[in-house]
Amino acid sequence: MTCLTFFRRCRPLQFHVTILTFKACDSYDWNDTMFMTIAAESDNQDPNRTSTLTKSISVQFEVKMLLTVKSDSTTYLNFTSEEPAPKEVTITYRIYNTGFKDFPVNVTLFFPTKLEHNFEMKSYEVVMKQNKTKCTASTDQKSKDCPLENKCVAMVCNTFDLEKHSAAEFTLSGKVHFRDLDQKAANLPFLKKYKGDSGKVTFMSAIKVQYDKDRYVLESHTQKNKGGSTESQFPMRKTEVRVDFIILPNKLLIISTGVGVGLLLLIIITVILFKLGCFKRKKFGEEEEENLQDSSAEIPFPALTKSDQTSEDNQNQEEASHLLSSTPTNGQIGQSETDNKSDQPCEENASE
Repeated sequence: MTCLTFFRRCRPLQFHVTILTFKACDSYDWNDTMFMTIAAESDNQDPNRTSTLTKSISVQFEVKMLLTVKSDSTTYLNFTSEEPAPKEVTITYRIYNTGFKDFPVNVTLFFPTKLEHNFEMKSYEVVMKQNKTKCTASTDQKSKDCPLENKCVAMVCNTFDLEKHSAAEFTLSGKVHFRDLDQKAANLPFLKKYKGDSGKVTFMSAIKVQYDKDRYVLESHTQKNKGGSTESQFPMRKTEVRVDFIILPNKLLIISTGVGVGLLLLIIITVILFKLGCFKRKKFGEEEEENLQDSSAEIPFPALTKSDQTSEDNQNQEEASHLLSSTPTNGQIGQSETDNKSDQPCEENASE
């Protein structure tokens, strides 16, 4: 309330400003505006004249809310070339009204359906746990409304009242997978088939809560621009899900390559050993003859002179002739024996 005091003649005009504070009942159904009338009186005022001022004031309520992501939401998924089937992703956002007043809100969820590496999300839906509203995909959302870098889908939910000291939960669910992952594994370069391949994408989603800025004020989201003006921003929360894919090495190719290289080495080693004579078989007695040859080769005899050789030959001839003279032939031996036998009875008769 402003009190004006006037003085006569040339005395300065003085203003006395009084700040009026009062408490408002939160249960009262306030209109969008309220009117306040200020009346001023003075002792020297004309009694037939009234000094009043009526001012229109906008009525706004302070609201408080907290946006969180539940801990049981999906944060990581992985796919392999052996298990490329789609998997379920579930993200639950929680909106909690910590203020003292109910207020209507509009909830919108943003998320991409296609990313790099042929990542795709299908059969998606947004469901509110309390069943106070329904959410549908909207095609009227402009690209600037999407807070994500990639093109995204906007799921717009119907307006509903967020009750004081209560929470509302929105669950985003859908099937995600890497399209044609098995074909990508088959079309890998030859060398990459031995060590495999891998990659990752980041699936990001966001939730935005909108309300009537003229009726409600969220002080925690009021920011000052560089020019000094204030701009109320709608609360928003983002979350990420890391999705990896792994192409496993080709086991059949590794095994077949190992077997082929092993056989090739075995053939090479066999040929080398054959060239070195490791596979030649020896007959019975050849080993002893080779040993004798080796021993005779190790002990050399001294060389004979011509005179020694001549004397040795003469000696051998003498020994041979001696043996021939001393040894009778078979015919001579048989005749002498018969003569001796025939002479024996004659000698016996003579003695008689």
